[in-house]
Amino acid sequence: MKFNVLIISTLVLLLGTGCGTVMREHDGQSSAIITFEEALVLCKTPRDVSYWITGTIKYKADETLADENRPALETVRLGYGDCEDFAILAKYMLDKHGYTTYVMAMYPPYGTGHSICLIDNGTYYNYLTNGIFVINPKPTLEAVIMGFYPTYSHWILK
Repeated sequence: MKFNVLIISTLVLLLGTGCGTVMREHDGQSSAIITFEEALVLCKTPRDVSYWITGTIKYKADETLADENRPALETVRLGYGDCEDFAILAKYMLDKHGYTTYVMAMYPPYGTGHSICLIDNGTYYNYLTNGIFVINPKPTLEAVIMGFYPTYSHWILK
């Protein structure tokens, strides 16, 4: 099977305004709100980022057939997004802590595509899909995509 790859060196993440929130627990009780700015500091691992995103951002498909790739802070401001918005937000948060990440968009020959945030540790890839951290190490990008959709033939790495 042949894969088409396009690597884009920078993904533009325009800054927006506002912040997302999630409750901070203290002694087993929710007592305060964690802002997005606090989450950027406190969420240092893919699992932390996953918990924050899934607890804060709701999944909502784009209303049109065209993908609306929102900047990370726009997704936070709105409080919702679809798969590529989740992937862009996860990349933004993980890049702040030195992770090597990519947004991978997969396009099938028919139907709708899917985007994930890949985390490259130099030996294998894990990923976040719709904000959920998946520990399923794959040694190559081809293995990642085949694990998702064996029939996908086109993908883009950003």
